[in-house]
Amino acid sequence: MVKNKPGTMLLVIFLVALLVEMMAIAAGYPQVRYVSKIVLMPALAAWYFLQPKQSRNPMNGFIPAALFFSWMGDIFLLFEQRQAVFFMSGLGSFLIAHIVYLVYFSRLRAASGSFYRLGWIVPLGLYYFLLMRLLDPSLGALGWPVRIYGFTICLMLFTAIRLRLDRGGAGRKMLAGALLFVLSDSLLAIDRFYQPVALAGCWIMLTYAVAQ
Repeated sequence: MVKNKPGTMLLVIFLVALLVEMMAIAAGYPQVRYVSKIVLMPALAAWYFLQPKQSRNPMNGFIPAALFFSWMGDIFLLFEQRQAVFFMSGLGSFLIAHIVYLVYFSRLRAASGSFYRLGWIVPLGLYYFLLMRLLDPSLGALGWPVRIYGFTICLMLFTAIRLRLDRGGAGRKMLAGALLFVLSDSLLAIDRFYQPVALAGCWIMLTYAVAQ
């Protein structure tokens, strides 16, 4: 838990906004989400900047950049019911966010050993293949954008798996975040393109927010 009061307040704002967002989804009040969803990423980015060690981190630009593009994705998806271009813009924004995370993870020290470099390619490749096979019949014109997005998040997860899992659990937290991203996006894709999932919006938002 953060020690400074501004940081604590920002974290509380983030958690309250997340709770309100999930309640608005469950209760069917989309108007509330124009506030709750838009607050999430800026509050988290501000909290990140207030952490003392970030001022000495030479790569501290990656995380805010990823949060910014995630925020843009959040905003675009608020309007996805109006025009298809908003969904595509949201997908593109989240794609850039995942690429930023991918590059960030790639620049961190990786674990040694061929297992960490190659051992996870098969299960991740199989997961990607099965998910795309499940979704393909309903993708239509979105086929290639969704395939590229799915490939990118799996590659992002692979780079997180490669990290050395030490340094006080930092690597484990990054891996957990990457796994939650894949879970969140998989739930969204299944709910949208395969079959509805009970309380999908709540689960998607919870896993997405915790992943960040």
